Amino acid sequence: MPSMEKLKHQIKVFKEKWRHSENVQERNRLLKKIVGKITYHREANNVYLGIQYD
Repeated sequence: MPSMEKLKHQIKVFKEKWRHSENVQERNRLLKKIVGKITYHREANNVYLGIQYD
């Protein structure tokens, strides 16, 4: 798990690049750089998401 400062910096860089990305493939590549794993758990009509950052 990265430090909070490193994570904040990665998110800032991600958001800037996301705004200027031109296609879905580029956005997927950006997401894969910052997100390590997404999990979910469904209970009736509720869905709980967990995000593990790289």
